[in-house]
Amino acid sequence: MTPPVDAHAVTLALAAVGSPYAAVHVLPTVGSTNAHVRANPHYWVAVVADEQTDGRGRMGRVWSTPAGSALAVSVLVPPTTHPAWLPLVTGL
Repeated sequence: MTPPVDAHAVTLALAAVGSPYAAVHVLPTVGSTNAHVRANPHYWVAVVADEQTDGRGRMGRVWSTPAGSALAVSVLVPPTTHPAWLPLVTGL
């Protein structure tokens, strides 16, 4: 099966436009992209998974992302002195 995202191509494209993203790690399946980021904390490294089996959200909500249905993505963004910018920064 072809990976849903070419991590190398995306990393190069982000670098070409001056994005702060350092890398993109693509996983075929993961329990939770957020848990993966917490276990491997590096700023501006995107973790992308084609299948997420144990995702968690606010208020204790859980969900799964079956393979081929969506991309689950998490990124560790460094603290900012301008919190009003956070929604814009995380949308990069």
